[in-house]
Amino acid sequence: MPPRKRTRKGEAAKEEDAQPSPGQDGFASDEDMGYNAAPQPSQRRSASRRGKAPIGGRAPDVHLPPAQDHTLSPVELADWEDAQHDEMLHQGKGPSSTSIMNEMAEAVVKVFCVHCQSNFSLPWQRRRQFSSTSSGFIVSGNRILTNAHCVEHAASLKVKRRGSDEKFIAHVVATGAECDIAMLRVEDPSFFEGVKPVQFGDLPNLQDSCIVVGYPIGGDTMSVTSGVVSRIEVTSYVHGSTELLGVQIDAAINSGNSGGPAFNDSGQCVGIAFQSLKGADDAENIGYIIPPPVVQHFVADVERNGRYTGFPALGIEWQKMENPDLRAASGMKAGQRGVMVRRVDPCGPAHKVLGPHDVVTSFDGVGISNDGTVAFRSGERISFSYLISQKYVGDTAVLRVIRAKPEVRQQQEQQQHLTDGGQGDVGQRTKQEKGKGKQRAGASGSGSGTQKQDAGADGANDADGAGSTGGNGRGRGGRGAKAGGKGQVKVQGQELAAEEEEVTIRLKAPVRLVPFHTEGKPPSYFVHGGLVFTPVTVPYLKSEYGKDYDFDAPIPLLNQLFNGLPEAPDHQVVVLSQVLAAEVNIGYEELHNLKVESLNGERVTNMRRLVQLVDGCKSEWLSIVLENFQTVVLSAAKARSATPSILEMHCIPCDRSSDLKDL
Repeated sequence: MPPRKRTRKGEAAKEEDAQPSPGQDGFASDEDMGYNAAPQPSQRRSASRRGKAPIGGRAPDVHLPPAQDHTLSPVELADWEDAQHDEMLHQGKGPSSTSIMNEMAEAVVKVFCVHCQSNFSLPWQRRRQFSSTSSGFIVSGNRILTNAHCVEHAASLKVKRRGSDEKFIAHVVATGAECDIAMLRVEDPSFFEGVKPVQFGDLPNLQDSCIVVGYPIGGDTMSVTSGVVSRIEVTSYVHGSTELLGVQIDAAINSGNSGGPAFNDSGQCVGIAFQSLKGADDAENIGYIIPPPVVQHFVADVERNGRYTGFPALGIEWQKMENPDLRAASGMKAGQRGVMVRRVDPCGPAHKVLGPHDVVTSFDGVGISNDGTVAFRSGERISFSYLISQKYVGDTAVLRVIRAKPEVRQQQEQQQHLTDGGQGDVGQRTKQEKGKGKQRAGASGSGSGTQKQDAGADGANDADGAGSTGGNGRGRGGRGAKAGGKGQVKVQGQELAAEEEEVTIRLKAPVRLVPFHTEGKPPSYFVHGGLVFTPVTVPYLKSEYGKDYDFDAPIPLLNQLFNGLPEAPDHQVVVLSQVLAAEVNIGYEELHNLKVESLNGERVTNMRRLVQLVDGCKSEWLSIVLENFQTVVLSAAKARSATPSILEMHCIPCDRSSDLKDL
């Protein structure tokens, strides 16, 4: 059975010459979080009101007043309360649903964008521009919120209010690719006249009613669809390839709805429409909105820092501890719970603090269960990565940790040595851990199974109960623990179990070996002797292999994407993208998309290092070792002299991108 696709069906509606949507992401479905409990009376009341009358209309009369000789059922009581509420509104004793709807509609705008995207396969060019329409809404401070994928690579941006024939020029203030939110501004103050900014409500409850307002395909005027909240959990954001809190609703979300608000019965915004699930025969009306906590985190981040800094990461991969033998072998006592660290990102904040086979038992005083979840509201549980996503870059977090036994750590290091030993070009190849399907995201959690998502971004997913929190890693260089040792210690008035420590970590944004977004920057490239080199990014893989790149791209490159870990913040995977045929490179014309391991015996770790080695070559030959020990040898003098004519033939303005010209 083909994998399911979760699509950003709320993506911008393409008007002409539409390029493929910016990507897709593999999706690991989370386990049942126990959201099947019976609704509370207030939740039934919301659902009942939704079923009785459309927004702006009056509910049918329900004459079921309480009587001494009749006991109302919960459903009858909810219907009677709804009728009384609607009757009060009809008599002018409160704001009518029509006035609430008008206020909401006035703040919703239509976004017109012309996109001009780089051509990552021919990095010295750009693709043909295309247009799209989407939705947005006005918030306090004369700002507009919409989805990041709606304004990505924007060359021209305009907005229009409901009922107006005038479009206003808009500019992007900040973009959060991870959370798929963008903030816009309009310089002309007349655009905001007479508009009441949208106010955000609390995180909705299950079965709360919601109304999605926007400008989807199928017409030019505003569209309103209604539904209820059907699920709340940490979910995959396909545009950012990360996992954050998300709300699933059954209201229709179509292309063009992206960026539009979802309102509750009180006219408060409870989310931003951004993606939906399609491609599954048994899935209908599954849409997703970005909840208020995520939106408010983005806005507060921009206000605090003057720019978007992102959601922080812990920088570990972890696995569940549900097996009793695994817990016993890890030194856990009866009653202790937690998750086991598998790898630590060398560039992450947990490096030098945590190590493989350490067990994390709590985060900021909140206990972590063996399945990686924490308590969330009444009767609900959620992945502990939610706690990390509530933090900001630069914040500190306090973790309780059970250190790995020395014999376990020694065995793990020996296994790691055996795993790394057979890879690479005699010390030239970057060490990497074998495996597949591990997700790396800004603050991701656990899950099992696979689903494929299609929207503005592509990615990978977690499998077999594994999880990550913003990065992966292979080792550590020491300890950064505050407390520790065996025996029992007192921490904040609580007694820790034997061999348990408390450590403090300063969180920071994750660093990816294969970036999912380039933040609007043009791709880096270098052409020498007809050989074209470029770093591997997800936009590059999509350009080369299409939206199904996570199936069609070469396995070595996918292994770098899914499992590769940066050894330094500037670490890149450099590939020989293609060979521009010329006499100097005869015989190498078929080589393409092969990872560059070394040049004249020097390891290539990024584009700048490659250019430095080529420009500084004193040898007669340029000897380039590619993956699987393939070797390309060119005369250094001939390659240098042939480069200008090759550039002229292919209309390439320069042998290197602007970010490499200072070398």
